[in-house]
Amino acid sequence: MQKGKRKDECSWLYVTHELADEKWMWKTLSEAKGDVSLRMESMILHVCCRALEASERLLMIARKIYKRAGIMSLKKISVEIMGSDFLEVPVVVKDKLAVDEAYFKLLVSEANKKLKSNWEKLKKFEEKISDL
Repeated sequence: MQKGKRKDECSWLYVTHELADEKWMWKTLSEAKGDVSLRMESMILHVCCRALEASERLLMIARKIYKRAGIMSLKKISVEIMGSDFLEVPVVVKDKLAVDEAYFKLLVSEANKKLKSNWEKLKKFEEKISDL
């Protein structure tokens, strides 16, 4: 993510829901200007439930897998479930690379591990809720 002065001025240099391509990212990174961070975000799921009892059952299952889950609104009975796998590291600072290629490769590997963890937890969650 290339940072701007405000949140709405940020731009994504590379976005994927698959494993990251470290070689392509490094090439793009070496040409980047400004401040750039490698960022891997965890999954966020919002679910509207018909009844409070249903949201409670969903939360009981979610909290066995995810650290962050709660009811966001009682008016619409909205549940938010968030994973905790997250990574954000500055890699370009003021137009200059702040990491070497070997360390960047390690960071991308860690981001990919966290993404795989996300997938495993999501699969486990899907299996648990399939019986609801």
